[in-house]
Amino acid sequence: MDNETFNPENYWNTRLKDRWGLHGVGSYDLGRYYNQWLYLTQKKVFLRNVKQLPLELNKSNVLDIGSGTGFYVELWKSVGVKSVTATDITTVSVEKLKMKFPDVDCYKLDVGNTLPVYLQDKSYDIVSAFAVLYHIIDDEHYQKAFENVYEMLRPHGIFIFSENFTHGKTVRGEHEVDRSLIEIEAIAMFRTDKPKTSEE
Repeated sequence: MDNETFNPENYWNTRLKDRWGLHGVGSYDLGRYYNQWLYLTQKKVFLRNVKQLPLELNKSNVLDIGSGTGFYVELWKSVGVKSVTATDITTVSVEKLKMKFPDVDCYKLDVGNTLPVYLQDKSYDIVSAFAVLYHIIDDEHYQKAFENVYEMLRPHGIFIFSENFTHGKTVRGEHEVDRSLIEIEAIAMFRTDKPKTSEE
């Protein structure tokens, strides 16, 4: 399956309808118990690093990209952020997230494409995308995702994301691209020569 035929929204809608839970959004072939262990480890890493952020969490508004079943939405709420907004590329996730978190704004978002109108005028202190971006297999859409994150961040805001960051060549799969650390750094730093100000 190549970039021209792969439809990420259809893929994830089908996958999550068949397997709703961490075993559906995690490592699909390794089963429920492996994914429970994996996400427990990710929780520990998240809590350890979030405590070091140079922000007052109780005054911070967070946008989570690719929220899936809401694992990181729940973690953001647990550390006492002012608000968290959940997003996902799939309708099934957005509908279930709304039921699971009635106090959370939930939006459909394909971060690699043009931002929907309902997000264009919003800005956040923190944007997070955990284990999401390497599922964007189209390189132009991947770069667009970083541009969109930049547009949604407030001045001095923080983007937190996890990737595979290979130290060799980029490895391309059917629904995953493990990009090299050098390639990701080049894309992530594309506007460091133009610091964002409150007027942008």
